[in-house]
Amino acid sequence: MFDASDRTLKRALDELGRRIRARTDDFRERGEFSDVHAGVFEDLEDRREALRAAVDAAVDEGHTGTALLRESRADLDALVADFEGMLFHTAAAEMRAHRA
Repeated sequence: MFDASDRTLKRALDELGRRIRARTDDFRERGEFSDVHAGVFEDLEDRREALRAAVDAAVDEGHTGTALLRESRADLDALVADFEGMLFHTAAAEMRAHRA
């Protein structure tokens, strides 16, 4: 469970941000960053930033109740699932392109 004193949820959000940026940079370096990819990754990053800001505000204001933290964790889990789904989709597309 999230403990406001150790900022576990904040660290998880920061790590996800690093993963999103790394994958975005990788696509750009390989020349495979389409408008579709850009839109999806921008949406993921926007959602991550909004959740990070909400968590920051909650912690700063002392609103670290279990329900709020559980909801934030669920939002983070959904965001991670969407990111990993996008990675799976792009990996599958790469495999199909290499087979052709």
